[in-house]
Amino acid sequence: MSTSRRALTLIGLTVAALIGAIAPASATFSETVKVTTPVGTATITPPTQLEAKSICTTTVDPLTQASTSTVTDVKVEWQESTFLRATGYRITVHPAGGPAYTLATIGRTDEIFVDPSDVRGNNPRISVTTLSGTTWTAQSVLTGITSC
Repeated sequence: MSTSRRALTLIGLTVAALIGAIAPASATFSETVKVTTPVGTATITPPTQLEAKSICTTTVDPLTQASTSTVTDVKVEWQESTFLRATGYRITVHPAGGPAYTLATIGRTDEIFVDPSDVRGNNPRISVTTLSGTTWTAQSVLTGITSC
């Protein structure tokens, strides 16, 4: 093959490759598929079986045999929320005839011991609220504090 023939063949192949590369490719999809993505909503559940128990110490006078009971602690306990992403709990005191106030905000646990002097007000009741890390919460029913 002569040099000029090789050069013409090379030029022809180069031009064909360039023209082939410039032509647009064409592809179409012939099948459609429906996909559904379920989006669930989380239900934040409140704690259950809430109890507030007075823990008492009883002293007996050795001379008169008179006994005196004193509340030393208040134990607040509950069954944890079934909400798996609960971040903690807020314990609130609801005194009769007065505004409610937060006693404590704690992490994931199912009990807390508090000083009885922190539970103020007339006939106070306790609630525990599930916290979720967002503004969504769920409050338990109110319960009274047992006495000695």
